[in-house]
Amino acid sequence: MKVSKREQWLLLGALCIAAAYILQQYVFTAQFKAIGVLKDEIKTVELSLLTARAKEKQLKSVQAKAPEKIRRKTKEELALDVISYLADNIAYLDLNLVSLKPHYSTTTVKQASLMKFDLIVEGSYNQVYKFMSAIEQSPNLLVVDSFKLGRKKNNTITSSVAISAYY
Repeated sequence: MKVSKREQWLLLGALCIAAAYILQQYVFTAQFKAIGVLKDEIKTVELSLLTARAKEKQLKSVQAKAPEKIRRKTKEELALDVISYLADNIAYLDLNLVSLKPHYSTTTVKQASLMKFDLIVEGSYNQVYKFMSAIEQSPNLLVVDSFKLGRKKNNTITSSVAISAYY
């Protein structure tokens, strides 16, 4: 069987197209996926850095206040203040409080002490957003250490929040 010049060129072109397709599918696509994953990791690390800088700024502002003007609360007073503030805002925003767990062990950070709280609330996205704004405007120094959102089958948003309260 004799193959003409034209058929040889067509066969060579088809082989080049097949090779380019295979190269694109197995080499370049995998690299683009890896680049996307790395971009997501960079965004996560940038958010963590922003959070750490915000915590540092808040701690510096607490340290800058005159020590004689600051009346140190006991951990019991702080726990009551924070729980009362959170409960008032949860009730005001008509959120469903699933759990509120204070960790009564305290940690000392330079001249301040901190107590951690874990809470889970359920409600609409707007209610959770307003609740996070209320935490930001708290009279106590509250720092959100972690924040997770989830969705239930009935379109209810579940929010899990870890908070550090400084005193």
